[in-house]
Amino acid sequence: MIETEEGTVIGVRDMTYLTLSYDHRLVDGADAARYLTAVKAILEAGEFEVELGL
Repeated sequence: MIETEEGTVIGVRDMTYLTLSYDHRLVDGADAARYLTAVKAILEAGEFEVELGL
């Protein structure tokens, strides 16, 4: 939903699906979960210029 001067309207946007997964044989689960959570939060917020601190 998008707020406009006329009221709330439905916003049509392009979408894509992104699989967030990891190979547990190569990466520790706790580290992978923290990384994937950070990526998800950045994508949802649209903050593409932040540093991941890696």
